[in-house]
Amino acid sequence: MYAITFSNGKTLTQCGVNGSAFETRESVSKGEVLGGLRRVVIRQVEKTEGEPETLGGEYENMTLGYFMKHGEVTQLVLNEADLEEQKFMQLRADIDYLAMVAGEEL
Repeated sequence: MYAITFSNGKTLTQCGVNGSAFETRESVSKGEVLGGLRRVVIRQVEKTEGEPETLGGEYENMTLGYFMKHGEVTQLVLNEADLEEQKFMQLRADIDYLAMVAGEEL
């Protein structure tokens, strides 16, 4: 089992792994995940047979590769942003900031 803490304060404490996806029965929305990808901390809280031990760590600028609810289970795939994605995110942040200063809404 893994715990995932997002930069917006949302924490999932009971996540299993299914292939490349984390699975949880905890309540989480796609918006909560997207709003917390700036910094993500993943730590193993319990060793479950068959789960890899190498997923833990602290990650900056993650992206959401997949998010789907299947009944009571939510699956999500988190990916590290590559250099091009990080440049795009910085450019978007700069544009949003300039629009805010100028009083415009995008």
